[in-house]
Amino acid sequence: TVLVSVLAPTHALLVVLDAVMAYLAFSVLYVNYAIFSTFLTMETVFLLTFVTPQPLMTAADRAIDTAVGGVLALLIYALWPTWELSQVPSNIAKRLEAIRRYVVAILEAYANPDTYDALTVHNLRMEVRLARSNAEASVERSLQEPEPHRVDLDLAQGLLRAADAIAQSILTLEANLLDNPSRHALPELIPLIRNVDESLRLLVTAIREGRPVKALPNLQKELQAMKPTGKLDTSTYDETRADLRLVTAEVKRIIRSINVMNQLLATKLEKYE
Repeated sequence: TVLVSVLAPTHALLVVLDAVMAYLAFSVLYVNYAIFSTFLTMETVFLLTFVTPQPLMTAADRAIDTAVGGVLALLIYALWPTWELSQVPSNIAKRLEAIRRYVVAILEAYANPDTYDALTVHNLRMEVRLARSNAEASVERSLQEPEPHRVDLDLAQGLLRAADAIAQSILTLEANLLDNPSRHALPELIPLIRNVDESLRLLVTAIREGRPVKALPNLQKELQAMKPTGKLDTSTYDETRADLRLVTAEVKRIIRSINVMNQLLATKLEKYE
């Protein structure tokens, strides 16, 4: 404003100054919002000088308007927060529910290859990705609330990390399905699939309702009891055993993540019961 008032730049110089200030403003937008606002104010003053050749008055009006807007924003923030805290459990539960459906679809494709449907699995994978971004955004929004209304960050991030680990294991198993289209049925997985499904259902309900799980199925026992069924000829034995080893390794990771989520809920939520 002082530059405009004292130097009285030409329109050509104002155009240059306006362009430079706009460039500098948006260059630091994601670095420091205060610096961004400073450059944006300068850009606005230079721009309005074309139509209102009184830069001091323009700067004063903008300062007053900014101050009033800032006070109103802080007042509204304090009196009417967005209450994102109430939405976080639901969004995390939706994330885990999407993963549950994806897990069941992929494991059932190993148990019975005829159940595999590429379009269905693709849609489930997209739902998992969308639910992930929604849950993470919900947690981030909650952290912008007044402190008494913020989410328990350790619990939320712990649940999301465990859910990510499950998703990564299922992505690995799906990739193996795509790389080996001529696969062999593993019906011995069926009891384990039912129990993994039930465990995830219980966790989804517990997260949504904000309470610990009373008891989960004994997944480790089911995994240890799992043995090949039926007769395998020599030509398919090695391939089937390789598939079973891969599934077993990834299911172990899934079970570990399920137990982590259960422990987090028990530790963080039992005090509210």
